[in-house]
Amino acid sequence: MYFRVSDLLRAKDTKGALDLVKDVVNSGFDIKEFVSGLTEHYRNMLIAKTTNTTTLIEESEVHRKRYAADVASLTLNDILRILKVTSETESTVRFSAQPRFKLEVMMVQLTKMDSSVKIDDLLNQIDDLKKKTSVRS
Repeated sequence: MYFRVSDLLRAKDTKGALDLVKDVVNSGFDIKEFVSGLTEHYRNMLIAKTTNTTTLIEESEVHRKRYAADVASLTLNDILRILKVTSETESTVRFSAQPRFKLEVMMVQLTKMDSSVKIDDLLNQIDDLKKKTSVRS
């Protein structure tokens, strides 16, 4: 289920993410536990990304291989931003009268989140634009 979330976020599939929330609720999952598990899932992504190994992840070999493959498409900043959102939602869901609403908002927020851009990349793009402009002048 958590890898399904990863796939939906990568595809920026908001409708699919909201369908997943419906599936979570209809399957009888506890929303608080689901969000907690999602935070753990992205913690595993963080471990895989920062250590370049999956040996520290306490999952099956199949799941560790999937973590190793999935982190390639994420930046460290992306993972940290997702963890921030899931952790905040985990805290608010705990005391919410409407945990489903909180989960839906989180999923929409995550699917609409732009990928992180390194400041160096932006500066290089600005330099390239300056060079092109000065060549034309």
